[in-house]
Amino acid sequence: MKYGRFVLDEETKKWLNKADSDLKHAGNALGDNDLDWAELASQQSAEKALKAVCIQNGFGLIKTHDLTILARKVKAPLDIVQKGGLLNPFYTSARYPDVEELMDAEANKEAAKDAVKAAKAILQWCKKQLKLKT
Repeated sequence: MKYGRFVLDEETKKWLNKADSDLKHAGNALGDNDLDWAELASQQSAEKALKAVCIQNGFGLIKTHDLTILARKVKAPLDIVQKGGLLNPFYTSARYPDVEELMDAEANKEAAKDAVKAAKAILQWCKKQLKLKT
């Protein structure tokens, strides 16, 4: 990927491509009412996008799933850090059947919609940091 004179390294491209793919899957899952997958794919999209920025900025691959840690590492604005915090619980809750479900169906649908929106905002912010068109 190239934008102007700014060239992404290969590792950054791999992570960013996965982030794009995960966001697409999140939207598809939401449309299919597969809310757990929409939430997990949203979290994964944001994580991979933030890791792409970390890699491009010379921090290497930071091995954490905590999006607030990744966002702070790349000096993301507060709204991006907060969106990461919104997505953090989905890394676990969407993957395991023994995590207690506390929301009714309508609240869960809203949470999934919010997750997709948050992931999209994080991905757009990351692309802006990498000087890519969003």
